[in-house]
Amino acid sequence: MNIRRIINRPVASHASDATPQVPTYLTLGPLVATFQLTLPPPLSRLTRNASGIGRGATKEAKAWREGNAVLVGASWGQRGALDFPVSVWIHLGLNSMRSDVANFEKATTDLLVHCGVLRDDSATWVRSNHQVYHPGVERGMVKVEVRRAV
Repeated sequence: MNIRRIINRPVASHASDATPQVPTYLTLGPLVATFQLTLPPPLSRLTRNASGIGRGATKEAKAWREGNAVLVGASWGQRGALDFPVSVWIHLGLNSMRSDVANFEKATTDLLVHCGVLRDDSATWVRSNHQVYHPGVERGMVKVEVRRAV
């Protein structure tokens, strides 16, 4: 399927009235919460094989989650989990331009679930996830925006 055809598909029936249609997942919903976190460990360093129990979190992943849970908890407080679907935008201040931006989503959304911001990270509650390099975010940091899904 050609994405250019989808994005530029006219919404009107007449060619003279044709305007590009923007996919709904690119439409920004209202901002619900913003968090400043440290850059999480990449996906390859989140879990390890633990004999007798299967997969378990690494020491690095546990330390990151505990440290950043304090930051999220301080700003979120006791509000409880959101009761509507959201889009999560993860703005990365990467230490290296060789980093794979997709490696940081799992730790970030798991942290939001752990801290009670999200009920869970299934498609029922998290309709879209966007990881982007953002030159305005300090290196080694992450700015997370939780927005109401549209």
